[in-house]
Amino acid sequence: MKSLPKGKAKNSSAAQGLAYCTLLFEIEKSLEAEPPEQRFKQRLEQAKPVLDAPLAWANARNAAPKSAFGKALTYLKEQWPYLTNYLKDGRLELSNNRAECSIKPFVID
Repeated sequence: MKSLPKGKAKNSSAAQGLAYCTLLFEIEKSLEAEPPEQRFKQRLEQAKPVLDAPLAWANARNAAPKSAFGKALTYLKEQWPYLTNYLKDGRLELSNNRAECSIKPFVID
């Protein structure tokens, strides 16, 4: 999104991809107070259809492999099996930010 001209970013493929991510995080936010068993069930009902859409969307997109968008599409496709793992257990999180932040103090730059 940052690499696109302001007038073109709003209706771009990158904006569509970002919208999928935003919706998934909104669903997660609505489920955060639920116990893991309920979160698991609700994810299958609410998040799985949303999560299936970006893969179909990404497979239908063409982008230069070395462009920012091309790299993002490749990353999404390569990480897909790992991304969908959070649907298997209500205790898992959509984002790994918490894990990354917990190890950051121990990483030497």
